[in-house]
Amino acid sequence: MAERQFNRIDPDNRLVPGELERRWEAALSEVRTAVEALARQASAEPVAQLALSKVLNSKVIVLSGCLPLIWAGDATTAHRKALLRCLIEKIVLDRGERGVALVRIVWRSGAVTELEVKMKVNSVAKLTRGLEIARA
Repeated sequence: MAERQFNRIDPDNRLVPGELERRWEAALSEVRTAVEALARQASAEPVAQLALSKVLNSKVIVLSGCLPLIWAGDATTAHRKALLRCLIEKIVLDRGERGVALVRIVWRSGAVTELEVKMKVNSVAKLTRGLEIARA
């Protein structure tokens, strides 16, 4: 924007171009600063993973065997949701064909689970082969 304003100025009016040039240089300086900060952040060393002691590691392994019991036991819906939030990194939904959603679950461990979920539709015509069914 500063460049467009500078290019539109009448050269006979010297005060306005000087101010616009100052603003333009300030904006360019901010951009350079932001680019340098981004480069520093990208080149920063990744955070080292927490090293578990052998005792703590064995406790985690024992607890992981108890997950099905915890899930099937008296756990409330809120507890189950909290447990899933601890285990899942992200979920990606992709609306595939009509009536089907493709679900990609990325677990905190890095494992990936892909599912196809059939979705309820409110009319036969919206199904993948709904028009064929309606004509039959």
